[in-house]
Amino acid sequence: MEVPLQADSGWGFDPQALRERCDPAVRLIFLCSPNNPTGNRLDTEAILKLTRELEGRALVVVDEAYVEFAAAVSLTGSVIERPGLVLLRTLSKAHGLAGARCGALIGHADVVALLRKVIQPYALTQLTIEAVFRSLEPSAVGVTPKVTVE
Repeated sequence: MEVPLQADSGWGFDPQALRERCDPAVRLIFLCSPNNPTGNRLDTEAILKLTRELEGRALVVVDEAYVEFAAAVSLTGSVIERPGLVLLRTLSKAHGLAGARCGALIGHADVVALLRKVIQPYALTQLTIEAVFRSLEPSAVGVTPKVTVE
């Protein structure tokens, strides 16, 4: 089922309309923030409220593939206190690794443990792993390592 974004509110989502569509059979809710193609971020407080209301009943999965291009910060700081919140991140966009097909799931330890039971044991090739490590080195992401000697 889908709940469309609302053009008259700058392509925001209507949390109440979403909750009304969440019958007891709903176990996963997928949101995209920042959204593609609009680029807008969904209201953080509305996402967190939805996660609280559905805790123990459904996971709220937020695709943050474009978060590096947004003015607001990621929801990663909320994952610890919100076991029903799962974030999807990718190296495809900001790190230019679209061909590597490498991403990450950030979630509560219980959710990650459950997913480990069903994920392929060797989902990434060695070449992909090497490319990812190189792209995340401090020099590749524009960070100069600092060493403090006392």
